[in-house]
Amino acid sequence: IANTQELFFFFFLKDVTIKMLNEAGEVEDVLVPNYKKMNDMFITWKNSLNVKNTDGTLFSEDDTPLNVELFGGLTIGEYRDMFQSYIDDNRVKLIPIGTTTNMQPYHSIAFVTRSNKIKFVGFNNGAVYNYYGTVNAGCTIELSQPFEKKDNKIVKIWHCGFHIVILYDDGSLYGRGYQALGHFGIGNTAIVYRFVLIATDVVDYISASHGDNDEAPSAKILKTDGSVWASGDNGHGECGVGTTTNLYTWTKCYDPVVYGGDKAVQVYIEGDDVAYSMIVTENGKLWVAGYNGYGQLGVGDVVQRNSFVNVSPSIFDSAVKKIALGGYTDAHYGGTTLVLTTNGRVYSTGFN
Repeated sequence: IANTQELFFFFFLKDVTIKMLNEAGEVEDVLVPNYKKMNDMFITWKNSLNVKNTDGTLFSEDDTPLNVELFGGLTIGEYRDMFQSYIDDNRVKLIPIGTTTNMQPYHSIAFVTRSNKIKFVGFNNGAVYNYYGTVNAGCTIELSQPFEKKDNKIVKIWHCGFHIVILYDDGSLYGRGYQALGHFGIGNTAIVYRFVLIATDVVDYISASHGDNDEAPSAKILKTDGSVWASGDNGHGECGVGTTTNLYTWTKCYDPVVYGGDKAVQVYIEGDDVAYSMIVTENGKLWVAGYNGYGQLGVGDVVQRNSFVNVSPSIFDSAVKKIALGGYTDAHYGGTTLVLTTNGRVYSTGFN
């Protein structure tokens, strides 16, 4: 990425060295960063001082010393800062991308720059990314962030099909886009055209999204206290709250206080036709809920669970470390689960 961007900026934003007379009347080479961008300002400055150009050297008709401070009123250091800011606005900041989220962005890309801006390019289904517009973004555009977060940094971004979610360094979670079954947990199903606050005290966001069915996903959030909350599609009990009724506000589905303070540390969702969820706790325990028609919950039967149940630790040789879920392959929804333990063994269950 860095090499590609260096190549891009080389052709469009070159530094230029110009010759100027300093206060001692000597010719001095002055580096002008980002000359192409500053050119209009430079021309204005030259005209305002009646600057003459003789053999490539700039000087004033009234013998006024020409120093860089007069060049638009900024010093070389300030121009370098301005140039670096412009670079940072157009370079990707490699921040965590919700790896526990099953997501397939639909013909589009969203990313965060070094200067904390959100850029987007590509498909603009349902006026999700251009404010009340329907034209696809043929080049990168900046997405407006909430004014109240202007002093906060984005620490995670999720680009899930037809919605985008961002997490700020103070634990506040914001989303925009489709939420047809209420997976933003804000009490309604309306398309959100600008980033709105959807939760606080958050450390992770997990959404089931394959792009094709993204208008109705299920979502969960992991909070700083180790609790897990669910909202959205719940047709197979995947929210784990004891019902199959869809949720439109965040509802707690795992409370560490009930289980001796064993906090949730990882949350996984598989969505759509075989929706199910799994939680791994701090002590390496595995909790499962949702569709189980292929035995993917690993509890010894094919009975759906509408509430989270603990998978017997005796099945595994050691504590559970990590999970991988898989369901959508070649237009077919199955349901397969892989479990990695702390001893390095892998267990599997479900669609085969």
